[in-house]
Amino acid sequence: MTLFDLLFIAIFLTSVVLVLRSFYLALRGRRERAGRILVWWGGFLAVYLGIVVGISLTTPQRVLQMGEDRCFDDWCLAVDGVTLAPSIGQGEGAARAQGVFYIVTIRVSSRAKRVSQRAPDSKVILTDRQERRYDPSPAGQKAYEAANGPSAPLSALLLPGASFTTVRVFDLPKDAVDPAAIVLHGEGPGPGWFVIGDDSSLLHKRTAIRLRTSGS
Repeated sequence: MTLFDLLFIAIFLTSVVLVLRSFYLALRGRRERAGRILVWWGGFLAVYLGIVVGISLTTPQRVLQMGEDRCFDDWCLAVDGVTLAPSIGQGEGAARAQGVFYIVTIRVSSRAKRVSQRAPDSKVILTDRQERRYDPSPAGQKAYEAANGPSAPLSALLLPGASFTTVRVFDLPKDAVDPAAIVLHGEGPGPGWFVIGDDSSLLHKRTAIRLRTSGS
């Protein structure tokens, strides 16, 4: 936990206290006092959010290399390998890419020493230099698993210190340049949106894992 995480927690708890205090004052007939508290605190929050967005827009994107862990607390993910293929499988279970299949080998691990954990909302996507987003290819994934067996979900339970390997298949256009993997640890609003410097904060570019590919 960083200093900015602690700052966010302090601001959140203070917000709860001040809102409750304002409601109490309003119920006691001291509405002017309650209004002043809310206006003052609202101004502070506006400045804070401005700082969050300002730092997000001016901080360069963090780029990792393959094999490096991208961690969220003690839950970590790394890309260990990428293979390119025009098609996957044979016969009726085969699939041909609209562009090129990127077969991405992913390692999920836990740094926790005592507790088991899982990441139920985790997901991996690919992006390119044009900032186009690519989700896993259902057809490519199905063909890969038909030929190689089921791939473990990213949300699988991890025992303390354990790890597992899984595969995700993506279909990228042939003109995709500088592909990178992005780990999404929940896409909706969350506390990280409001933490200064967090790569999931408002308008901040997510940490990218640069891919090195080998064709087949």
